[in-house]
Amino acid sequence: MKYLKKHKFIIAVVAVVLIYFLSCSVLYLFEPLSYSGPDLNKYNEYFNMYSYYGKNVDENFYIKQISAKDIKFADNDVRLKYVDNTAIAVATDNVTFNDITTLLNDYDAEICGYIKDVNFYQIEFSDELSFEKLDNICKKLSDSDMFKIVLPDYFEEMPTDSEESTAYADKNHYYYDMINAYDAWSIYNQYDNDVNVGMIDVLVDYNNNLLNVANGDDYSLDSLNSSLLYGAESHGTHVAGIINADSAENICGLAYDADLCSYNGVNVSTSYWIASICDMILRKDVKVINISMGYNSYISISAQLGDTNAVEYINNENVLFSEILANAIKRGNEFVICVAAGNSTTTSLYKSFSSYFGYGDKDILSKLDVFNIFDSCPDYVDAEYSFFVADSPIEEVDNRIIVVGSVGENMSYTYFANAGSVDIAAPGEYIYSTLVDNEFGYMSGTSMATPFVSGTAAMMFTVNPELSGAQVKEIIMTSATESVEVNNTDYPVLDAGAAVSAATKKQMN
Repeated sequence: MKYLKKHKFIIAVVAVVLIYFLSCSVLYLFEPLSYSGPDLNKYNEYFNMYSYYGKNVDENFYIKQISAKDIKFADNDVRLKYVDNTAIAVATDNVTFNDITTLLNDYDAEICGYIKDVNFYQIEFSDELSFEKLDNICKKLSDSDMFKIVLPDYFEEMPTDSEESTAYADKNHYYYDMINAYDAWSIYNQYDNDVNVGMIDVLVDYNNNLLNVANGDDYSLDSLNSSLLYGAESHGTHVAGIINADSAENICGLAYDADLCSYNGVNVSTSYWIASICDMILRKDVKVINISMGYNSYISISAQLGDTNAVEYINNENVLFSEILANAIKRGNEFVICVAAGNSTTTSLYKSFSSYFGYGDKDILSKLDVFNIFDSCPDYVDAEYSFFVADSPIEEVDNRIIVVGSVGENMSYTYFANAGSVDIAAPGEYIYSTLVDNEFGYMSGTSMATPFVSGTAAMMFTVNPELSGAQVKEIIMTSATESVEVNNTDYPVLDAGAAVSAATKKQMN
């Protein structure tokens, strides 16, 4: 008894640990084979708001809104949701709208969405289809001479790639010095060219006094029930501030004169993502697109561990978006897309051992068993699994995609950031920026690193509008004077001053 009293604290700790591990083990044995997420019926208002069908009236650019009742789980993988009567496709060159219409008659289907300039088609079937049946039809259509690729229209529950807001009392904005922002601004201030910068994120508070959100009336925070965003609405506002906030409160957006076009990317279909990106590139002449979002971490890490469903899903989405972007480039549109590398590392993803339950199949989950998880999971997930077009198979597209990792104040690669297929690292730890309701705060993540690169790219297009997207990426990567090492690989660290300076001297080939 005296022993127990003397060591009661140690005994209590051991007991808590044992109970926790036992609970996780029980959860594993009775793993839920479904993941419901939010009540999709709540999203009808959401879908109506973000529909391109009838909103942007143009016979050559429209997307039909999806309906909550049409969203189902894929039969073979509970991580994936799809629209049960819709497919999306990229047609081959010289195939006409009428050609596609005639072909679809054989499948009791019709065209419900169309973006002419990139050969994109949204296809609606008259019946609700199981995932297996829809997938088989898509593969059959893909094998025809009329299409480059046809896929189900997935319902994307994209998380934002950031850590929680951090109470960081010392307003030591190390990142401006780290990237030589003051040198970049001294050059940027000499030019008046306005550059349109796009971002896909959660909603941005366009009423923030420091932000210039060009399409705020269409995508405003206060016109949507923010409870649908899981309280993450500050994320988009924080990212926007890093890109183009006017100077105040010891912050300054890198490209503070840029016009920002913001689009929501949470809980929408793949067809909406396509419409958003095409609307920015084709219709709003956006030169830089910031995407501080990514696949669900469980998809990314499952792909890294060899889950065939996850790998196929990522690869197919990659091909689809790459074909669309390649078509935009053929039209003469120049742009860069800056994509967050993601935060799917072992230490960031598995803060709770039981957090992965409910996803994937037993073969993969067995590798994530609570008792060996830190041995079986990679320290750094390859960023190629973080998002579509993070590693494009089409060279001219890949040359315009910049995958951004994160570095901290001590010039070390941050623990939460994916590595592998990363092009450049930028400050991503304890970043101070705008929040909703004209407030300010700190956030960390590759989400915060990416807009530093996007802002730099916007400044480069400002000082030299004749640059190609490929040249912007090349300059950003080759002008870096410092690097950070992780997993025996050196990644360049953004030098905005050197990049903007080099942009002024770069001549078109």
